[in-house]
Amino acid sequence: MVAAVGRPCHQVTCGEKGETTTVVAAFNAIGTYMKPFIIMKGKRLKPEWLDGLPLDVNVTLRVFDNGWITKDLFMQ
Repeated sequence: MVAAVGRPCHQVTCGEKGETTTVVAAFNAIGTYMKPFIIMKGKRLKPEWLDGLPLDVNVTLRVFDNGWITKDLFMQ
């Protein structure tokens, strides 16, 4: 689920049951946070994965062969 604070949640889904999707979220004690970084399994980002995602929610979506985070994706 992805949503801004105080706003309704919106679900982002892709793939088949049992496939890996990784979400990297980071924040600190004073409330500073980075936008969610979502890694989905695949070769290319499919437009339908963005269906239903509100325009005011700021996320980064990437695809990778297995849906896991790697050192290179972490550095992005």
